[in-house]
Amino acid sequence: MKCDKCGKEASVSLKVIFNGNSHNINLCSDCMKKYADIPEGSDLGKINSQNISFNPKDLEGLLQKFIPSLEEVIDGFYEYKYNQANKDLSYILNVDEKSCPYCGNLRSNIRNGVFGCAYCYKLDKDLTDKVLKTYNNLSEYKGAYPRAEREFKEVADEIKNLSQRLNESVETEDYELAADLKEKIDKLNMQVKN
Repeated sequence: MKCDKCGKEASVSLKVIFNGNSHNINLCSDCMKKYADIPEGSDLGKINSQNISFNPKDLEGLLQKFIPSLEEVIDGFYEYKYNQANKDLSYILNVDEKSCPYCGNLRSNIRNGVFGCAYCYKLDKDLTDKVLKTYNNLSEYKGAYPRAEREFKEVADEIKNLSQRLNESVETEDYELAADLKEKIDKLNMQVKN
């Protein structure tokens, strides 16, 4: 066996348990004396291992190889997360599809009507307009409405549509239809006021 620190022939093998993992450290007699408080001239073979005390500052340098760097910890975390999602890093690196710079939502999701954030609507204007028209029957995105405002807006839109139809029926001189439309508009106006 070779000494893990200097490469000489090792005379001592230490078993170190660090973070739940067992590690073997091989040391020559010189390095062992450096890391442990052993009197000069002592024979290592006759020293009881339970009576050896280690200098913590010197021992820290020896154990350094078992302590992962911050970079290794971060890499390990990301590797764990990617493995959890059953997608390797090459999948993400090979995605050539245009995506939202803010939330990462892919263009294919937007094509299916799934928007991740407000910036997704600005990613591809033509595609967004087409999706909004197809799924929501909207000409443009006007933001999310709370439920109460959404119901009010639906009634207001209905009144607007009926008013347009009323004007058309008056222009074509269909007064019976105009009277019916006027009644519906009045009912909806009463509903809004209440």
